[in-house]
Amino acid sequence: MSSVGYIRLSRKFFNNSYWTQKRTFSLAEAWIDLIQLARFDAEPIKVILPNGRNVEIKRGEIRASLRFLSDRWGWGKNSEKAKKFIDFHIKNGEVVRRVEQGESIIKLCNYDNYNPIKKPTVTPTVTPTVTPTVTNIKKEERKKKEEKTKHSCKECLGKKVSANADPHATLEKRKSDFYNSLVLFVEKYGAVMVRSFYDYWTEPNKSKSKMRFEMERTWDTSRRLGAWERNEYKFKKPNSSNEQGESKTTS
Repeated sequence: MSSVGYIRLSRKFFNNSYWTQKRTFSLAEAWIDLIQLARFDAEPIKVILPNGRNVEIKRGEIRASLRFLSDRWGWGKNSEKAKKFIDFHIKNGEVVRRVEQGESIIKLCNYDNYNPIKKPTVTPTVTPTVTPTVTNIKKEERKKKEEKTKHSCKECLGKKVSANADPHATLEKRKSDFYNSLVLFVEKYGAVMVRSFYDYWTEPNKSKSKMRFEMERTWDTSRRLGAWERNEYKFKKPNSSNEQGESKTTS
């Protein structure tokens, strides 16, 4: 049998017929009775006496005379046995007895060991963690993808460029292909006019999203160059006679 720890005993036990039956209390029963009679609440209580005065009963204290205890425990009307019992525990440092306003007050020194007050447990505040949902994950992925495809240059404005594509390289390739397609007409129209035609049609359109020559995917280069020579070029050709003569000689 273990001698460590405590046995929890409900206060309802003291209303049980085993406890309330008339009998002579043993010393152990008398000690248990003192524990259950002592005030449990932490706040003291004031008891008004018949003479109008009052006494304060604190936690772990009992307002009880020796005659009352002797009669309660079945030890007879003579309180000598009760006095010896209380004096014994006073000597052992377990009980303190005082008389206040003519009333006997008994205090159990180690009352907290028998009836500790349970302190309220403080539940720590836990900040809920936000579990990323599938929707949030997709939004983050889409945002990262959009960041990769952003370009500040004018040629890229308004375009949807894939993450792996290089818009500058694509633009340069289209211009190079267009330039190579005009090399065949240098002998007929002259290098200066063809160059002027190329410079004009490789400028970005108004939306800055495409070059002018891309506005019409299919066109007859020969007819477009002829129209350029007849109309636009005569207004855009250089004023220098040498350049004009060079152009005619080349053509």
